[in-house]
Amino acid sequence: MDAIPIADPRDERVAPYLDLRDHHRRAQEFAGVRPTFICEGAFLVERLLRSGLGVHSILVTEQARARAKDLCSLAPPQTPIYVVPESVLAGLVGFEFHRGIMACGVRPPPRDPATLLAQCRLLVILEDLSNQDNVGAVFRNAAALAGEGAGVLLSPGCCDPLYRKALRVSMGAALVLPFARLEPWPDALAQVRESGFDLLALTPDPDATDLRSMPPPSRPALLLGAEGPGLSPGAFAKVVHRVRIPMSPMADSLNVATAGAVALSHLAAPGVSSP
Repeated sequence: MDAIPIADPRDERVAPYLDLRDHHRRAQEFAGVRPTFICEGAFLVERLLRSGLGVHSILVTEQARARAKDLCSLAPPQTPIYVVPESVLAGLVGFEFHRGIMACGVRPPPRDPATLLAQCRLLVILEDLSNQDNVGAVFRNAAALAGEGAGVLLSPGCCDPLYRKALRVSMGAALVLPFARLEPWPDALAQVRESGFDLLALTPDPDATDLRSMPPPSRPALLLGAEGPGLSPGAFAKVVHRVRIPMSPMADSLNVATAGAVALSHLAAPGVSSP
């Protein structure tokens, strides 16, 4: 592994890793407007290197250098691999980092939602999910329960799936699961219906249809709203079906990612099989 030593945390070559918790930077990452994104730890770095997405560079500590050799060999040729002492790394990223390795990926061009509408057999559509944990968990659930042929559409108010924490929570699912922004919102939901999808809004409303009683549509599009406000009236106006998950009286709702997983286990059953 040909590595480039870094001794100064302000070295311009490692600028993409600088001050990862900076407020302005995090706001840019939330909106998905930075040209790069960060993968933390060996698992996510490997997913990035195997995803086919562009790789700006890899950053590894001196302590982790030997065990990262095989992983770094997966990087495209000419990818810079920077090696830093742990003390320098903390000054660079802005916090104590103990996973030994991170990588900077190159954000791909935004996908046209029409591509997903044409190619996917199942969609999860998110309205204004600003919580990065929930966005990441939804992606992880969609990858696990729907798999190949699934995609995610996001309203403009959603956290970007490549946001550092969202990507970590998703276990890298956003690197392989196609996603796109759907605009204008909510009027563009009409395009989903016109493309042959059955729009289903998940709601705790007791008057909604019991999800278990509905045969899974051939092309379902599951619409999920943020916790608290739920789906907007404008989004509800575009759906075909309002569905609910039956629950005991001990709780009135589920976390949005959990509810989405329960719904996906029903809707995606025909398309996913165990190895």
